[in-house]
Amino acid sequence: MGHQDARLSSLSCNGNPMPTSTMVEMLIPIWQRVLQLSSISVDDNFFEVGGDSTLALALFNEIAQASGRELPPVMIYHAPTIAALAAVLEESAAPRVPPNCAEVRFHPRRRRSPP
Repeated sequence: MGHQDARLSSLSCNGNPMPTSTMVEMLIPIWQRVLQLSSISVDDNFFEVGGDSTLALALFNEIAQASGRELPPVMIYHAPTIAALAAVLEESAAPRVPPNCAEVRFHPRRRRSPP
């Protein structure tokens, strides 16, 4: 799996047209930061480059803050690459939330003490 600069190619390696460069350029540094990678390809699979469910939560938090669009973290299983996720975010049906409300916080459930 190559780590070419995603901005150099207009086609993803599977032959599909690239989503707009604006969305891809927004996602690349987020993925690099969350996954702690210096470079990443738009076709790298999130899980194959070190992602896990905990990092997926962090990834989607940052995407919501940057884009104002909140997607469920389970979306990473349906769109596990930057190219696929950018396409999902570009769809008009993607839910919009105000950027200041985009932060999603996850709290573990507390067990209640018996009465």
